[in-house]
Formats: sequence, structure tokens, C-alpha cells
Amino acid sequence: MLVTINNRLFKCSNGDNITKVLETAGLNVSINIAVAIGSQIIPRSKWECTTVYDGDKILVIKAAYGG
Repeated sequence: MLVTINNRLFKCSNGDNITKVLETAGLNVSINIAVAIGSQIIPRSKWECTTVYDGDKILVIKAAYGG
């Protein structure tokens, strides 16, 4: 199946959760990032139990420091 992460297409398997999809896409899930599917922000505590579906649009935002 295909999902979009920050406007780029990625292949993943049916039934994958958010953590698995991000890792498959090569993203470091141990850093401070926020994830939204569509317009809904998904808390990190829910990543393992949130299934990603074909065609989902995922937005990953990395925390930035500075002023």
C-alpha cells in the first residue's frame, strides 16, 4: 500500500502502525517529532496502536529550537 509522508510517497504493508511506517520511511522516531494523519494529531502514546491505511496523508513535524 502507499502512504504520503510530507508530500512523498512511501510503500508500507497493510496493518502497519505509525511507528512501523515512519521507521520503514527511514525516519528517526526517537527524536522530538509530532505526527498527524489528515488533520488529526496523533499522540506518541497512540502510535503503536494506530493503524495506517492506504492513501493516508501523514505530516511529520520536527521540533526546532531557537528564536
